[in-house]
Amino acid sequence: MATYTTSGIQESVTITKPAAADIADVRGRAIALDNNGNAVVASDATKPIIGIGLLTAGASNKLDGTDGAVKAGEDVDIQVTEMGYGKAGAAITAGAQLTTDATGNLIPAATTGYVVATALESAASGAFVFVQITKYHVTIAG
Repeated sequence: MATYTTSGIQESVTITKPAAADIADVRGRAIALDNNGNAVVASDATKPIIGIGLLTAGASNKLDGTDGAVKAGEDVDIQVTEMGYGKAGAAITAGAQLTTDATGNLIPAATTGYVVATALESAASGAFVFVQITKYHVTIAG
């Protein structure tokens, strides 16, 4: 019988995955996985979203909107649990269930699909918003 010195439980709030393709700015973007397990910017709510790109991910940790680039094959640092910051793609109200738009920005969930976080504060489109990562599928009646 094998002897293990670990619980086997991932206790870190982050994981690292290689980028499937070049990403212009990964910071605060919703991240999904492709069929090979590589990180891609989530483009809609129809597939599971695994987390949010860290603000320090990519080329630098500036928050001026010009950095955060990741080349194909480079590491993408992804926050998968707890609280962090996401990039708002629309006006967000505190308490809103958040999913992704076509560019990986967080937006209020308005249709059935995958949710990645709950907003802990209100934010304007384009701002970084403080969120609790809460991944699940939601059905919203139309």
